[in-house]
This record gives sequence, structure tokens and C-alpha cells, in this order.
Amino acid sequence: MHAPLLATKLHKPPLRANIVPRRRLMAKLDRILAAKLALVMAPAGFGKTTLVRAWVETCGRPVAWLSLDEQDNSLERYLLYLIHAQRQIDPALGAAALALLNSPHLPHPSTVLTHLTNDLAATSGPWLIVLDDYHVIDNAAIHEAMDFLLAHLPAHIHLMIVGRHQPPLALARWRGQGQLLELTSADLRFTAAEVDTFFTNIMPLSLSPADRSALEMRTEGWVAGLQLAGLSLQTQADHAAFITAFSGADRYIGDYLFEEVLRHQPAQVQTFLLATSVVDTLCGSLADVLLDQSGSQTLLEQLDAHQLFITPLDNRRQWYRYHALMTDLLRDRLRRTSPEQIPLLHRRASLWFEQNNRLDAAVNHGFKAGDFERVAGLLELILGQRDWVHRDMRRLLAWIEALPEKVTATRPHLELGYVWLLLEIFADWADRSETHLRRVEHFLTGSEAAATFSAQAIAQMQAEVDLLRANQARQLGEPGRVIELCQQALARLPDDVTYLRSGITAHLASAYESLGDMTQAAAIYADSLRMCRAAKNVDGLLFAAARLIDVLYISGQLRQAERIFNQVHAEVAERTGPDLGLVYIRIAAVYREQNRLEAAKTVVEQGLDLCRPFEAWSAGVTAGLITQARLLAAEGRPDEGLTVLSEIEGEAAPSLSGGAPDPAAARVLLRLAQGDFTAAARWASRSGLSTAGPIDYAREFDYLTLIRVLLAQATLEAQGLRLPGPSPNPFADAETLLATLLQTALAGGRTGRVIEIQLLQARLHALRQETTAALSRLEAALHLAESEGYIRLFVDEGAPVFHLLTLLAAQPRLTISLDTVQSLLAAFPPPPAQSAQPVHLPGSTLTERELIALRLLAADLTLSQIAAEMSISLSSVRTYTKRIYSKLDVHSRAEAVYRAKLLKLI
Repeated sequence: MHAPLLATKLHKPPLRANIVPRRRLMAKLDRILAAKLALVMAPAGFGKTTLVRAWVETCGRPVAWLSLDEQDNSLERYLLYLIHAQRQIDPALGAAALALLNSPHLPHPSTVLTHLTNDLAATSGPWLIVLDDYHVIDNAAIHEAMDFLLAHLPAHIHLMIVGRHQPPLALARWRGQGQLLELTSADLRFTAAEVDTFFTNIMPLSLSPADRSALEMRTEGWVAGLQLAGLSLQTQADHAAFITAFSGADRYIGDYLFEEVLRHQPAQVQTFLLATSVVDTLCGSLADVLLDQSGSQTLLEQLDAHQLFITPLDNRRQWYRYHALMTDLLRDRLRRTSPEQIPLLHRRASLWFEQNNRLDAAVNHGFKAGDFERVAGLLELILGQRDWVHRDMRRLLAWIEALPEKVTATRPHLELGYVWLLLEIFADWADRSETHLRRVEHFLTGSEAAATFSAQAIAQMQAEVDLLRANQARQLGEPGRVIELCQQALARLPDDVTYLRSGITAHLASAYESLGDMTQAAAIYADSLRMCRAAKNVDGLLFAAARLIDVLYISGQLRQAERIFNQVHAEVAERTGPDLGLVYIRIAAVYREQNRLEAAKTVVEQGLDLCRPFEAWSAGVTAGLITQARLLAAEGRPDEGLTVLSEIEGEAAPSLSGGAPDPAAARVLLRLAQGDFTAAARWASRSGLSTAGPIDYAREFDYLTLIRVLLAQATLEAQGLRLPGPSPNPFADAETLLATLLQTALAGGRTGRVIEIQLLQARLHALRQETTAALSRLEAALHLAESEGYIRLFVDEGAPVFHLLTLLAAQPRLTISLDTVQSLLAAFPPPPAQSAQPVHLPGSTLTERELIALRLLAADLTLSQIAAEMSISLSSVRTYTKRIYSKLDVHSRAEAVYRAKLLKLI
């Protein structure tokens, strides 16, 4: 006779009235009717039984339910319960199988199960068998019996196994045949919406959306964790503070995990869990080092198979992590039971990560071990790899700052690395770094340095200090000091120290660039590029490339600039970071000049994305935004360009990229494109620029902008409009400035600027009605520009240059290609669409008074000022304005001015 069966094990557990609806999972379970076997596997507290019980209630099929416990590991007892579970649906079912079990000698399980499957085959319609808590079964004979049952189960019978870990059954067979449905902890985790429902309907608590989101992240959607957190929250006044500190050490969470999980594990497993909890992720070899043993990979796989709150991080199941709350519990118990082991474990972890080239993790564990000397050595190793610009530079900085001064003071390489980080990150790096540079300088002249480093190593570090000092001088706009320091640094170094020499050479070139000597700068930058390639100095290569592209742009060598970009870009295809961003920003200006607007937009956006996160690269961001704004203006959208320029805060910082566009001057160019002379004149009067005396190359762009303002003033005066302008004699001042600028640009090899100056001279002559001289200057500019693909320089000058090009194209003898002239004319914005006969161009029917009003509108006068100027009423001005808009087919003042310029009405 068998012991009496416990009837409650054969009944479906009661379904609570108030549960979170899980429609997405219910829909997935519905698919069991297309499969032979369903597995619902997750650690304790994930709501497995609740989910399956709720689904059973709605599935509309007969369900045989068996709740298992550890006492069911007897094969005979297990089979008895399995048969009686079926008899809850059909009392006549399994009689022959029960008779065999009641015989004096237990038959082979396959015989019993054959009778059971024959009975099940005789039933009609889908039928479901649910085995809950199957993880308690560890009898291999029972697993073999279940494999037999699955292999012979009738097609309309479906088996669902619920448990904490995957059962040792022949699952690969059913998975391969598409006969296995699986739900894991990844499926069972509460979503954000389910968390909201839980804290609204199930355990009502006044939690903010941010609090709920934080709890979801902290518990990783673990249902029991949310319930236990809710219990704790009921006694907390400050919910936000509790959630921030919530961990596996919480009393409810800790008790649950200990009682349900940790306490039931063998001592070996408990030791393993505690020791490996010090790392965030682990693999077999790392665990071996932590425990000073072997065989950890096998144990990890066993923990994974038992779903012991561990998650594989890759398909090969080499790397794992514990559930966050389990990690908290383990670390808390480790602190309470074996605090002396913690530094040792972190030191071992640091060593493993270093040996496996995961230096960031090695540093973290070095800090946790309190081993500052080890951390300092690791940081020197990171900085010595020369790829630190790709890392989180602010984190590197914070690590160095976390070291005691007594550790860093005797490590000059670390101090110098710290200063380089400051230079890359902060605009005020020079002030921040002074103490550290002085400390290095003092150390290198002392006896300890002589005893620790070779004479050549000391000389190299001194040269590095010189280079950093040169960077300080560069930031202050002191090119003479930069040249002095770079030459001093080069004199310290032997020729074979190519890596450092290449970087110093690039900075030497930048000083000549700042003096306007593009010929010398280009030659030295090109030499620096060659040295950087030989030394595999990618940082120096990108710095030199960005500067060389800019120098070539100013020198009028646009095609060579593009060749340099293409070569360097191919060499650093996998690179990222702000130094590459600056290269993109520089080539964008070249593309814009060649009217390759889409290409320019693409690279300038890439460059800005790479530079924006770094405060120290604000000058590059400024240059990129100016190019972006000028691109918008080239598309006829100067208003949007001004919006882009509004991102630039304050004035431009001192720079050794002399002649670089100043944001304020760039705004003026866009204002002039809008016809806003008043704003342009206001800038000119405040700019501090003078027509007398020498011209500083660093403000060359500003002076060229001032000349355009003077030409605009001269144009208005030629039309009979005398408005407040920057000069009482704009023609003379513009002529003087252009002559001076041309002389200095020719001397400095700045051919790009020579082209621009000659073009502006052509405009000046045209305003004076000196057509022959104007065409001569224009042809001279084109002679220099045609082979390099210049377009925007001419097109951006608008109607005056369009008119001159039209006249030039009609000349009988040209020293340049007529195709060049015609290509430039084709690049200008098309005139407004013309109507059918009779032809009336927009604006052609404007009256004399309307033309006067139009000119005043272009001068940015208010309507009241226009009324006073024309001696008419304000309403009459409005009438004139409406007529002008109508005849020009526009809808705003800016559009009217732009259209009028295209039509040469103003």
C-alpha cells in the first residue's frame, strides 16, 4: 500500500484576485498548443506560478496540475502523483498504470508510462499537464521517465514545466523541432508599465514616475523584489532617499534571498558566490584567480543551469553577472563575515584585469584594494599607450586626482599625463596645470630623478614640459614664445625620438601660421605629418592635418587640402575623438568654398559632434558653427545661420590659427546678406579696427569684413542714401585697407586671401564706374582661383560680382577659361521665375518712389524713419511696402531685399 496522497498537490493553487495583468506573456503561453513542451524557468520570486495559474484560468482547456516538493523524488511516488493529476480530469484514466504501481514488484517506468500515454491518446481535444516547482526533482530516473513520456506523448497533450532552473531533459531535440516554448526571467521581469500598475493597483504607494523607474532598474523587474521594496517603503517617510539607497542589504530582500537561495547552497557554492561578488562581471578564469583554484567555469555553468540569479552576458556563456540585488546581498554578507578578504580579492581582480588588458577595470579594483602604488602604475601604463584620447578622459583625470600627492609627486610621467588631460578637457587648463608643471620641473632637477631615470628619459620629460609651456603660450597668442620653446624642446631630443619630435614640430608650425607665414607653416606641417606617420603618432598626425588643411585653405590650395584630408582620413578610419572632429571642421570650409554644400554639411556636423563634449575644443566648435552658418547663408537662409551663430557664447578666445573667422564678424557677413547695413555699421564702429598703421594678421578676417561694410556704405551713398556708417570716406578707406592687406597676403603666401582681396578691389573699382580696372582685378582673382575650384567666394558677393562676370564673359580676349566664368555664373541663385508674355520681371514696374522706399527698407530703417525720410505718413509707407512685396512676389522685408539685390534694383 502506498502512503496517502496529499490532495492539495493535485489542485490548482488559488488565484489571487488582485494581480498585475500580463497580457504579453499570456499571449506567448497561448502558443503552447503549437508545441509539445513549455518551460517557464526563472529564479525565486519572478511570478512563475502566478502567471501560469492566471493563464490556466483563461486557456479554456482541461489542465492536470501537480505541485511538486522534495518528497516527490521517489520515482514510484512521482508516478503516482502524475497519474492522479490526470485522474482529476478523467477519473477512469490511468487505471492500468495504477494497477502496475500497486503490484508487489515495481515495473519499469516505461511500462507504466506506456499505459498512461495509451489512456491519454484515447482522450479528445487539447489537454495540458502542468508540473510546478520541478526544480526540486533531482532523481535521474524521474528525468529519464519524463524524456520517455515526452517522446511518446500524444499530439493533443501538452506539457508545461515550471521551475527555477532548466531541467536535465533532452530539450535540444524539441528545440530543434520547434516543439519547445520557453519563458525565462528575461520575459518574466516586470516592464515599466507593469511596475506602474503594481504600485497603482496592487500595492498603492505615492511614488513619482522617477521613483518607479528607479525601482524598476534597481530590481531589474524582479517581482518579489518589487513587493519587498513596497513593504519597506510603507515604513519610510522619504521614498526617494530609500529608493536611492535600496539594495540587497535591505532587511526584507536580504532575508528572502538568504532563506530562498543562499542558505540552500552547498558551502563550496556559498564561498564561490561571496568571493566572486566583488566583480561586476565574471568568467571562469577570473573566478579561478579570485578563489585561487581551478574548475570555476564548470561551477558557473551549473549556477547558470540552476538559474541562481545569474545571467549569461554572451551566447558562448563565458561571461556572467549576478542580479543586482543578489550582488548587494553577497557583498553585504562578505563585509560582515570576511572583511579582511575584501582587499585581497580586489587585488587579485586587478591583477587578472591587467593581465587581460582591461586596464580600466584593473584601476577600479586597485582603488578598491587601497593599493595606490599599483593604481599609479596602471595609470602610467594607460597614458603610455597613447590612445587615452579615446578613453573617458574625465574619468582618467578623476582617477589621478584620487591618488595621494605623495604617490604622484615622484611620478613625473603621471603628472605630465594629468596636464595633457587638462589641456584636452578644459579651456582654462593652463591655470589648472601650473602647480603640476612646476612640480615636474623641480623633480627632474633633483637627485631622486637622476637615480630613477636615465639622462635621456629626463631630457624627454623636460622637452615634454617645454611643449606644454608652448601650448600655454599658443593659447595666450604669443607665437614668438612658442617658437622659442619648441626649438628648445627639439634641441633636447635626439633625432630618433620621433614621436615627441613630431608633435613639437607641429606646434612650431602653428606659430609661423599665427604670424601669417603660410609658406613656412605649410612646409613644417608637412614635415610634421611625415614624422607623425613614421612614429605612429596619431594624435600629432590629426593635429598637423587639421592645421595644414587650414593653412592650405588660406593659401588657396583647396585641392591639396582635400588630398591631405583623404590621405589622413584613410589612415585613421577607425579613429574618433575631438582631434578628428577638428579635421572634419577644417575640410568643411574647403568643401563650402567649392560649393559642395551637402558634403560640407555632412563633415561639419560630424566634426561638431566629436568636438562639442570637450570644453577645451571650443575654438574648433566655434569654427564649425561659423562654417555651418555660412552654409545656411549659401542656401539663402541667413536668418537660420544667425540662429546657429547664437550658440557661440562670448568672444572668440585667443588663437594661433591667425586670421580665423571671428563670430562677431561672421554675423556681420550674414547681416549684410540680409541687407541689414545698420547692424553691420554698428559692429564696424565698435570693432576697434583702423585704416592707419600695420594690420595684425590675427584680425585679417575682421578687416576683410570691415571692407565689405565700407563697400555697402559706398553703395548706399551712390544711391543717394547717407546713413550713419563707419567712415566719412568709405571709398578711400576701403582702397587703403585693400592695398595694405594685399601686400601682407602676398608676402605671407596667403593666395586664398589674395584672391579675396582682388575680388573686393574689383567691386571697389566697379562702384567708382572704373569698369576696365574692375575687370582686370576680377580676371586676376580668377586666374589664381580657377584651378582650385573656387565658387562661393565669388557667388557670396552677390549681384555686383554677377554683373562683373557677365561683362567679363563678353570680353574678346581672356587670360582665363570662358568655361570658368560661365560655371561661376551658373552657380549664382537663379532669377525669379518669369511669367508668360508680355514679360514683366518682378520689380520692373516699381515706381521711383517705391524704389526709394525699397532702398530705405534695405537700410533697415523703421517704418517711422522711412516716413520721415520720404516726408509721407506712416500709412503711406505701409501702402508702399505692400505694393513692393506684391510686385516682387515676396512676403517679408528680408525676402524683398534679397530679391531686389538679385534683380540689381539696389
